[in-house]
Amino acid sequence: QVQRLLKDSRSRALFDGFGAQWLGIDGIQSKTFDTAKFPQMTGKLRTAMYDEARLFFDSIVRDNRSITTFINSDYTFLNDTLAAIYGMEAQVTGAQMRKVQLNDSNRGGILAMPGILATTSFPNRTSAVKRGVWVLEQVLGEQVPPAPPNVPALEKQDKKKVANLTLRQRTELHRTNAVCANCHKILDPIGFGLENFDAIGRWRNKDESGGPIDAAGELPGGKHFTTPKELKTILTARTPDLARNLTQKLLAYALCRQLEGYDEIVIDQMMETIAKDDYKMQTLITQVVTSYPFTNRRVKE
Repeated sequence: QVQRLLKDSRSRALFDGFGAQWLGIDGIQSKTFDTAKFPQMTGKLRTAMYDEARLFFDSIVRDNRSITTFINSDYTFLNDTLAAIYGMEAQVTGAQMRKVQLNDSNRGGILAMPGILATTSFPNRTSAVKRGVWVLEQVLGEQVPPAPPNVPALEKQDKKKVANLTLRQRTELHRTNAVCANCHKILDPIGFGLENFDAIGRWRNKDESGGPIDAAGELPGGKHFTTPKELKTILTARTPDLARNLTQKLLAYALCRQLEGYDEIVIDQMMETIAKDDYKMQTLITQVVTSYPFTNRRVKE
């Protein structure tokens, strides 16, 4: 029955209600951008960014792909408006979204998706911190503590002192503040791995200051990378963490409540079944729908 329902066009509600919230792209239409720096962020581009994420999510569900596809994929969905952000305007024409093969291994998957890169940026520049938080929380399911009060913003730095520094160097200078150091030493090195993508997801080799991009970083535990491709490879190896995180978030969405300690026992059992089927997306969804917490909730209602 789950498989039958997922084939129906109305299953789009799974993305609109859950997937968009999970990825954080549900606010792309209302997010503010500096129109002088990014005149491309029109309503058409915002819609295309949302639709790319929706169609990509839907393809993983409908084709019953492994959830590793969320991290490392060789295809996406583009129209002519969004193709310009990818630098593929010569290959994609017309307003219709269609499946497109990707040849750049730094692209593909949710980490390199323009809509998500845009939602994890500031209106006028990228943010290694926001992108690092997004990877830890939305992909790996780790909890990031809120920033302490009265933390000075990057823009408050002495303009003369930072005039010739790249954004990375300015961020690292910001990290010398003892109040900021504990969190930033974890978050920044992850976000730096996505600095080749500007605030609306275009590839670049120089940042806003004109300095060269240094995309080297590391994940908690000491895994190092120097490119978005290498970051994706490391995250793909952590598929069990992604699977557990996605299962927890989907179960909480289905139950309309936060998960409790006793839910973890059920999730442990679900993870065994999901792992045995190569982390297939329909298996994950079926496990949530047929889980005791969800079926018991439905019986009570």
